[in-house]
Amino acid sequence: MDAIAPSTAEYRDRTEDYLVLESFFSRRRRALGPLATLAAEVAGLTETVSGFIQEHTATVCTACAKVCCINRHSYHETADIIYLCALGEKLPAYDKAVADTEPCQFLGERGCAIRRSLRPYRCNWYFCTPLLEHMQSASAREYRRFMGLMTELGRKREALLDIYGEAEKEQSSLLL
Repeated sequence: MDAIAPSTAEYRDRTEDYLVLESFFSRRRRALGPLATLAAEVAGLTETVSGFIQEHTATVCTACAKVCCINRHSYHETADIIYLCALGEKLPAYDKAVADTEPCQFLGERGCAIRRSLRPYRCNWYFCTPLLEHMQSASAREYRRFMGLMTELGRKREALLDIYGEAEKEQSSLLL
């Protein structure tokens, strides 16, 4: 199984994939220690930028007539599941009765019910034009700090996925 390769069904419930990956992680927890460290760093950085993002979404998103957060996007991708497993976290329970075009099943009156560091990657890092413009209106210092943290976060997430890919290749070669 090449867990990092994109699926033909980009948006879908990946509970079965989660179970396979959770088993892989539970069998190799010690060997995958660097993944847990990187995942914790990604989670910490995500929570650090959360306040800046929340400050702007609280203004922009509440006035929006067209909700970006639709249910189709609520599903975690395989890379998200690798990250969740490295953190030792569970996949949320999806309500399959919610239509893809409906507002996200995790969207409530006060925003997303999932802690920012556990949301699908696309949910955290999609900024519509009005939101992006509002964020850019912050002080230059605040915005530079935010962008620096986002860059660091992206690098760490990429490193986490690279290390996972190597561990998966190693596991596959042992099975041959």
